[in-house]
Amino acid sequence: MAVPFIYLGMPVGGIHKRGDFWNGVIEKVHIRLSRWKGRCLTMAGRVCLINSVLSSIPLFFMSLFKLPSGVAGKLIRLQRSFLWGWGAEGRKMAWASWSHVCIPHKFGGLGVIDVRLFNLALLGKWIWRLGSTERDLWKEVLTSKYGGWRSLGEEGKGRRCSLWWKDLKEVWFSEGWGRSFADGFKWSIGEGKDILFWEDRWLNGESLKSSFPRFFSISSSKNAKVSELGYWSNGDWVWQLSWRRSFFEWEKSLAEQLRQLLLEARVVSGEVDGWIWKGGVSQSFSVNSAYNLVRKDKETMFSQIFCKLWKSKAIPSATLMTWRLLENKLATRVNLSRRWVLVDSSLCGLCGLVEESCCHLFFDCSFARRVWGLCHRWVGALVASQIQPKCNFDHFRLSCASETVNNVRTTIWVGVVSELWKHRNSIIFNRGVGDASEVFSLVQVKVWLWVSVNCRSASFSFSGWCLEPLVCMRLIT
Repeated sequence: MAVPFIYLGMPVGGIHKRGDFWNGVIEKVHIRLSRWKGRCLTMAGRVCLINSVLSSIPLFFMSLFKLPSGVAGKLIRLQRSFLWGWGAEGRKMAWASWSHVCIPHKFGGLGVIDVRLFNLALLGKWIWRLGSTERDLWKEVLTSKYGGWRSLGEEGKGRRCSLWWKDLKEVWFSEGWGRSFADGFKWSIGEGKDILFWEDRWLNGESLKSSFPRFFSISSSKNAKVSELGYWSNGDWVWQLSWRRSFFEWEKSLAEQLRQLLLEARVVSGEVDGWIWKGGVSQSFSVNSAYNLVRKDKETMFSQIFCKLWKSKAIPSATLMTWRLLENKLATRVNLSRRWVLVDSSLCGLCGLVEESCCHLFFDCSFARRVWGLCHRWVGALVASQIQPKCNFDHFRLSCASETVNNVRTTIWVGVVSELWKHRNSIIFNRGVGDASEVFSLVQVKVWLWVSVNCRSASFSFSGWCLEPLVCMRLIT
């Protein structure tokens, strides 16, 4: 039988470091993210399709092999062109960097999966399984050949290692985990038969070798395990460390620190040593928690505005258009001019008097002010004077109202800005006529439909919604 051959959908005998090994995966992704689908889907639909394709087609390959940088670049280009290209040919304008698009929703992004980091999290699962207490045949084979999971932390790739094992060594030392994969877990101490006393990070997240280098240098049992440096006496564990010489006078204070630290450790008889995952609530490894860990989302500033936005009852396409407004990523005439796109005029498409920026078009334009005035009189609130999108968004919500009422108010805000944008496009491209009353009526209809579909307790009629919106909001639970 010639190699490589296909077995269970996976090429056997191929070299995954070569680009042609991944041609089948790239071709399938390209077919799924075809141009006609881009023309028929909204931007929110394209984001959903990108994530679903990525989580299905290349998942089997990515869970076994490390993506070559060239293959990862091709997959990202396919995703980026599908997201921003609307299915058209040629290079299109990307309104946000790909790293920004891959940020989760609550941090201000679109939540698209990052291919490289997702591949890293998938391969981390193999390292976790190598260090688990499960006894499997494949683990015994790898342990007998390479020495188990500890050899992954040794410097150098190893000349006689397989390509797959070299990939796991690269994953171990990947920057996403910190210094190494060992930063992602801590030890659960049992009998101490699997924990190296000096080398492993089993106390306070640091190895005793790095915390007490002086004592490590004079230890007579540098490679000993925890269970070998003590004994049981009347049901209590007693430490018994051995040294090559007695302590100097100035070392006795350090020795006391080490003794106090060891007293905090609890060796449990009959229990097996294990790993506890730091990145998840369940303390067990999952690809999702590992992906969040390597993304380092905790280092990103948490945005309450975007958290509130994605809790609205609006349809995804309207919410995504609002995200572009809040991030100043809409194709207004000012933004197009900044990107060296020739436009016939930079004036507002609604009033035709001032340059069309996001702040002016949605909040400072005379036409937009009329729409917002009708809206504020309808919900019984004062007109917000803020023209900055994020400030206006915050002022539209009420600090004294419940979370449910504010989510509906957010939905109304999303409905207003989305209808203003649609009306502006209708005037520019379809020679429509500006009508603030029509825009406001459409906002009432659409928000009522969104709330009625997404809230089971929204049993009020459209007429009741138009006449008494505040009463209807309080009925929603």
